[in-house]
Amino acid sequence: MAVGQQSNSAAQADGWRQRLLLGAYVVAWHVGLPLVLGYFWLRGRKESLYRKFLAERFGRVDSQLQNPVWLHSASLGELRGVMPLIDVMLQNELAVLVTTLTPAGRQAAVVRYANAIANGQLQVSIP
Repeated sequence: MAVGQQSNSAAQADGWRQRLLLGAYVVAWHVGLPLVLGYFWLRGRKESLYRKFLAERFGRVDSQLQNPVWLHSASLGELRGVMPLIDVMLQNELAVLVTTLTPAGRQAAVVRYANAIANGQLQVSIP
């Protein structure tokens, strides 16, 4: 057998493992989803934005922009890291859709880009 080639049985074993892992992932997703929803609901008691934009966390983003560039940042720190890129895109008059996972990131984007939002050039959402 040549170097780098797998035997047929080894390839079948890899396929079997991948299917098993994918199945485990799907089960974990369905079992964990109610727990995550419960967490966001309870967290929404302290910070109302967790409840207000819950649908956006699952990809329900109604964009009013025409063909926006979609930038996603999971946290406030990631948003701060991508802000120079957003600035350049806005200077080049591109439509930008910014999504974050945290209300803190959303608030920071809304404060920093209030003019672009008012001009219809930027939309901020929590997916």
